[in-house]
Amino acid sequence: MYTQEPKIDFWDYFLILKKHFKLYLILAIVLTSATYGLIYFFISEEFEATAVILPTDQSSELGLGSMLKGLSNLPIGLPKTQKEDDMALYNVIIYSRTMLNEMITKFDLLKEYNTDSYDKARKRLIENIKTEVVEDNAYQITVRSKGQKKCAEMANWIVDRLNQKSIALKAEKSRANRMFLETRYTDVMTRIIDSEKKMKEFQQKTGIVLPEEQLKVSIEALTKLDVETEIKKLEYSIAKQVLGDNNPNLEKFRITKEQFQSSLNNTKQFGNETKTILPFSNLPENATKYYELFREVKINNQLLEYLVPVYEQAKFEEQKNTPVIQIIDKAVAPEKRVYPKRLIMAGAISFSILLTVWVFQIFRVRLTVISNPKLKQLLNIE
Repeated sequence: MYTQEPKIDFWDYFLILKKHFKLYLILAIVLTSATYGLIYFFISEEFEATAVILPTDQSSELGLGSMLKGLSNLPIGLPKTQKEDDMALYNVIIYSRTMLNEMITKFDLLKEYNTDSYDKARKRLIENIKTEVVEDNAYQITVRSKGQKKCAEMANWIVDRLNQKSIALKAEKSRANRMFLETRYTDVMTRIIDSEKKMKEFQQKTGIVLPEEQLKVSIEALTKLDVETEIKKLEYSIAKQVLGDNNPNLEKFRITKEQFQSSLNNTKQFGNETKTILPFSNLPENATKYYELFREVKINNQLLEYLVPVYEQAKFEEQKNTPVIQIIDKAVAPEKRVYPKRLIMAGAISFSILLTVWVFQIFRVRLTVISNPKLKQLLNIE
């Protein structure tokens, strides 16, 4: 004869809980208290301190862009301050191996992290440093440590070192820029001496001091175009040094330079619409030679006039040692710990243990029911 297998209703599970409620309550209190005590004595407290800084314009330029800002004859302005790039640079500096090793040594973090390995200590330190861009493009540095004052000291130390390293990078880039301009300056000076010498020799040889009026107008106009074109070429080379090959703003300098070069080539070949400038091929041989020498003298003097203030500014930038970071909020020792959350952790652990005990009891009862159909007697429910 078929016998139906005894089953436990869903509410029977709660009858188990109800019957042993006092036991579960006492167990919960004991477990929570014991777990809280273990966390208190065996898990170290950790604190967080936060510093907030703001890059200055000098930081963004790294000692380069300010050299060109004052020049009114630039075809375009330099790009606006790119503070996002500065903050990316800050991350590179902060998380660099050199910086991390300095922090580990200075603040004795090998002992705090309980390790003899710098590699492991660096990994722990990276986890304990958080950086982010907050409102109004401010840069926030948060450091976690077991010491209440130590975390603030570490955060403020990072800010100081960040400023020092940024200044060093600015000085290094300014030095490279100054050397670049110094080379151009020396080259232009040499060319001025050479072109003026050749011009004097030509005048003495041919007796031409000033050509005829129309030729003079053509020569001066062509020379002016030549000078402007060479200035644009120089601006492009300086912008390339300042901005780098991959900067999208460099394209504007390149297009301007090519437009002036194209205009010069067309004018030399065809003259202008008003015929005040003769095509270069129509000039007499002596006038052509005079133009070439006059052009060299004029161009080199204009280039020198352009380079001198830029070169002087580069030398000034190289010697500057001003801060490139504005400190909005210095890190201060926190009043409360951020870890561990003792009560939450103790409650979660105790709840997990009690849940495990309850589930274990349910399975035990199910196994018993399968072997003995007298459910009420097994559950001891009156």
